[in-house]
Amino acid sequence: NFMNSEIDYTPFVRNGYYKKSITDLQSDIKNNDKFAAYELASRLKQQNKEDEAFKYYKLAADLGDKDALLEVAKLADKKNRIKEAFTYFEMAVEKTNCAEAHFKLGSYYYEKKIGNL
Repeated sequence: NFMNSEIDYTPFVRNGYYKKSITDLQSDIKNNDKFAAYELASRLKQQNKEDEAFKYYKLAADLGDKDALLEVAKLADKKNRIKEAFTYFEMAVEKTNCAEAHFKLGSYYYEKKIGNL
């Protein structure tokens, strides 16, 4: 199975999901499809339905979608859910080494004076 290799195929797999209907995405989500959860979350976020988007980004992250970790962290931060945001920024740093996650995590340590929550 090509998905078991060390190459990250996420961008290629995720690429076709923008074509799927909401109904198809919801059906795929019932089968624990992390890419469908991420795509639905992205669409909801674009419609300013951030609470619903958060739910699906979190599901995608819990299913192993690394990109969703940062989205969960950013939405939690926006809602001032500091402990949850901090946790997801930490996970995003660990799993993706994303510069934005590093910056936000650093700002938490510096500005909010938290750590080891």
